[in-house]
Amino acid sequence: MPEINFRIKRKARREVTSIDLYKFVWTFYCFVKSQFPNSIDEVLSSSLLLLAVTDYCFSEVYISEPSLLTEDGRNAFKQSENNSIIDRLCSEFVKMDSTEAKRIRDYHLKPLLKQFFIQGILKAGLENDRGIFEGSIFDSNVKSITNEYDTYILKQGEYDNRLFLESSVPPTRPLGDRTPSKPISISRTPSELSSKVKRNLMKQLEEANVPQTPLSNRNYLPVKTEEDYVKRTPISEQADILNRLNNLIHDYRTQPSSDLEGILRKFEPSIRDNIFSIQGNLSSKFISAYCNGEENAVDFAQQRLDHGTRLFYRIFESIIKSEAARCSDFALKNMVSNKDFICATFAMSLEIVLNSYGSSERKFPWILNALELHSFFVGRVIETIIMHDTGWF
Repeated sequence: MPEINFRIKRKARREVTSIDLYKFVWTFYCFVKSQFPNSIDEVLSSSLLLLAVTDYCFSEVYISEPSLLTEDGRNAFKQSENNSIIDRLCSEFVKMDSTEAKRIRDYHLKPLLKQFFIQGILKAGLENDRGIFEGSIFDSNVKSITNEYDTYILKQGEYDNRLFLESSVPPTRPLGDRTPSKPISISRTPSELSSKVKRNLMKQLEEANVPQTPLSNRNYLPVKTEEDYVKRTPISEQADILNRLNNLIHDYRTQPSSDLEGILRKFEPSIRDNIFSIQGNLSSKFISAYCNGEENAVDFAQQRLDHGTRLFYRIFESIIKSEAARCSDFALKNMVSNKDFICATFAMSLEIVLNSYGSSERKFPWILNALELHSFFVGRVIETIIMHDTGWF
């Protein structure tokens, strides 16, 4: 009987395309973000995590598939510091310093990536856990990440973020190809053009009959340039708010300044100790409520607390200085020793910080529930804060 030679016909691996990279990067980002359910829920933090993931994937593509990058992209990577383009990503897309993005990358993304390689979720095609886009293991990594994210969605996910892929997949052309797309010509019939003209005329007539208001003569105001409107997104606006917050608290620390210490020395030491005691108690409650049992959220909670404490001492010092100039020492003593006033000011400071980061899960009155405070006392200090601290405007 003649020997039968069985040969397995192996399917040739297809080349990695820009669409493959696009889908993998977004799915990978969704999976990474799912590992921080209680910490990275803010607009800005989520965006910075996306930039950190993009920076990591860009460096991996440069190692494994450099032909998929444009010449400008390759040159930018060569000229970058520590083989990272995160500085450029932050300056172009969020208009802010890259310090926060680097912190997320170094202290949250990198340890998580190390766990992925240890657990076998990611495989490396090269030494030192590099080369996740190598041809021999790319499909395996795609399947592994997809399965892990599917498992998360089935067990505890609220919605699948991959839905955004269906409506935003870029055209199938090489990554970085900047060839202008052909304009789409839309033909309109004479009747359609006529109806459009009628609508415009009706709109002008309606506007002509509108009574004059203070905004009616806004055309006499200085004309805004194109730079005032271009690239204004919710992310860039949130970054502007955070930059303003950082400028406000730049010269303050998590303890009273020398000026505030000088005012507090007028009174007995127990008042200063009481402020520290209230601050410590509220800080513990904030950390506990923010983390909600998630270990990965401790660093995020501590950073928000640090910003909030510095802002608290800025606001507290501004109010005390203003009141010291117009009221007696007895009245000032009652203010600095008032527990409700201190708690409400500290709560509003933390609320401002959370709002500056664009937190979606911790909107007001979350801070009241977290610190176990009544809204009555918090409402009383809002006007006081705005009236005494002119740095907000």
